[in-house]
Amino acid sequence: MYNRHIIIDFEMNPVDGKRKDAHLLPKNEIIQIGAIKLDEEYNVVDRFNAFVCPQLNSKVPRHITKITGITTEMVVNAGTLEDVLKAFSEWMGEERLRIYAWSENDLQQLKEECAFKGIQIPDNMRHWLDFQAVYGVLTRLSRKGRKISLTAAAERFCIDVDRQSLHNALYDAELTTKLLVPFLNGEYIALMELYRVNTKPEPMTQTIGDRWGDMLRQFAAQTC
Repeated sequence: MYNRHIIIDFEMNPVDGKRKDAHLLPKNEIIQIGAIKLDEEYNVVDRFNAFVCPQLNSKVPRHITKITGITTEMVVNAGTLEDVLKAFSEWMGEERLRIYAWSENDLQQLKEECAFKGIQIPDNMRHWLDFQAVYGVLTRLSRKGRKISLTAAAERFCIDVDRQSLHNALYDAELTTKLLVPFLNGEYIALMELYRVNTKPEPMTQTIGDRWGDMLRQFAAQTC
């Protein structure tokens, strides 16, 4: 169904809380978009990385710089969200594609911010999949609403994590891609078995299909 797969991540900046109208504004603004493009065989074919100039806060607070490495100087002359989304949409192209993100937060942020700023979300950015939710179901971590961080999910499958690079949008998209590809091509089943052997969990009395057949079918339909 999809011959291009886009793995995306946003970094965000808080709206200036000192503004008198702060309570009427979105809580955050996107200040960096990072993405990876895969072909139909799940090979990386391109990368996208762009900063976005915030319009509701003239500065990037120190604590955000500490987390993301993004400074005011890095975004002050960047394009607006509307401009960057246009460039991003052109970069994605018009092929049949699916966007994947770790959690639903990025899509929610995009919808809220675009609605507030009167920006039309590009048509080729409308098909999203919350990979965190799929990961949780397929690895049995979604019980009782439990969610796992991207770092913990990657380390669970022995993917090296450069903690100094975390919370850079392009790096987080790269890390998500390394985790996602085995789920797209089916190799995750062997990785899960290796993990079970190493951690000695309770034996499974049902197959993956028995437990998560509907989710697997949906995921397969979205990624084939």
